[in-house]
Parts: sequence; structure tokens; C-alpha cells
Amino acid sequence: RHLNRVEYYLLIQLEAVPKKEKPKKPGNAGRKKNLRFGLGAGHPLGGGYVQVLKSKHPVPMYTGKPPKYPGKEPRREDVTGWWDWKAQADAFAAYYLVAFRPEVDDFDDNNRDRTLRYDWTAFCDFVNDLRQSKQDRHAPGSEIASSRFDLLHSTVSTTKTSNATKVALSRYRQRKCDKWSEAEKREGRRHYSMKKRYVQKEAIDNFVNRQVNEMNSQQLTRSMRTLAF
Repeated sequence: RHLNRVEYYLLIQLEAVPKKEKPKKPGNAGRKKNLRFGLGAGHPLGGGYVQVLKSKHPVPMYTGKPPKYPGKEPRREDVTGWWDWKAQADAFAAYYLVAFRPEVDDFDDNNRDRTLRYDWTAFCDFVNDLRQSKQDRHAPGSEIASSRFDLLHSTVSTTKTSNATKVALSRYRQRKCDKWSEAEKREGRRHYSMKKRYVQKEAIDNFVNRQVNEMNSQQLTRSMRTLAF
């Protein structure tokens, strides 16, 4: 209820309700199960799934093409330009309001808020509220507001990368890489031709044997000492 969609997907996962719960043995050691919560009234998956707290929190990754920042609002005298800007601004606002604004009173059939708006004005009000809560360190929820504001700011400012920046980053990452020869590329394609997560054991053994045969006696002795240790 008090989480936005980004926080929800980072902290909560859906799991199917087991048909039969295994009875717990008294005094049985082990890690306790994560907390579980039912879904809201009217949810189509409410009968077969529950919400479970995640043990590991992933890093949010945004795919697709988010709406561009609309820029500064033009003068209203420019009617055509202003309406074009308004459409872009509302699309931008709706995208980030859906992701970052908690819908506290609009989450199931028993709690609906028909007054929620997803336009540029609502987005500006939401950002101003976050900024004000962030500045007041002693106010309840200021730390959460600060985290939301920082994540929203970094998301908006980093979803667009110029081509020159992409080229520079690519060259920087490859500055000390080992370039494969054509023979090595063919060997790599042949070695991983199965396209499975794990290579077959026979292929791994052959690969290890080839590497061992290419070692000199001193390297082989050191490797055996390492394995023995």
C-alpha cells in the first residue's frame, strides 16, 4: 500500500500457494520463512498466490524507451508548440508517477481513489513534496522521501545517453581487453555451440586437458600445490 511500483518489484515477489503445507516439527532448526501477505480484494490472482518478501533485493533496470524530458514550458501564445509540449509533458509525468508515486488509497476493490491524476501538474506537486520532505530531516518519512527523490532524479537523468558517450564508454571498457584471433573465435563458437548454461562434462575435461598439456613443468607443479593446499 505504501510502496511505489519500483519498490514493490524490488521487495516483493508472488509465489503460488502450496496445495499442502508440510507440518513443522517442533524444535526444527533452520531459517524462518519470509513473511507472506495476501493480495487485495478483487485481485485476479488472490486465490492462488501470495505476496512474499524477497530475501535478496535486486537492482532496478529499465528497459524499452522511456519518455523524454519535455523541457521548459513554452509560452502559451505559441498555441501549437504549447499543446505539443503538454502532450510530451503529460506522457513523461504519467510514466514516472506510475513508477515512483505510491497509490496509498488506490490498491484494491475496497480502496479506490478516483481523484488521482497522472499529468504534469501532479508530477510537479509530487516532486515538490519529495523535495520538501527530504529537506526536513526530522519529519516522519524523510529518509524514504530522500531515497525516492534521489532514485527518481538519477533515473530521469541517466536514461538517455548520447552516442558520443556510448562510444567513449565502450572504448574505456575495452582499453585493456584481449582481442581474440579468428582461430580463437572459431574455437569459442565450437566450444559453446550447444548454447546451454553449462557446457558438457566431456567438453570441460577436454578443455582442461589441453590447458594442462600446454603448461610447462614448473607451472604444473605450482598448480598441483595449489590444488593440494
